[in-house]
Amino acid sequence: MWAATTRCEPSENIDIMCNAWNSALDPRIAPADKESGVTAHSKAIIEACRPFAWRDQFPTPSALSAEEARAIQAKWGKLL
Repeated sequence: MWAATTRCEPSENIDIMCNAWNSALDPRIAPADKESGVTAHSKAIIEACRPFAWRDQFPTPSALSAEEARAIQAKWGKLL
């Protein structure tokens, strides 16, 4: 979800596929639909990739280094 909120332009990068094939194992399909053989429903496709054209200029993701994670664990780990 972080990638979708920070890398996606909704007007350009979200598509809806109507009546897309699916399996009867999908819990979202109503039992009555499954019994009648209907397994299709809508799907959302969200493109949340780093823009390839400017991949070298795209901001670095915010993540802890292994050293920072160890320091936090050492300081606060006993409280968890």
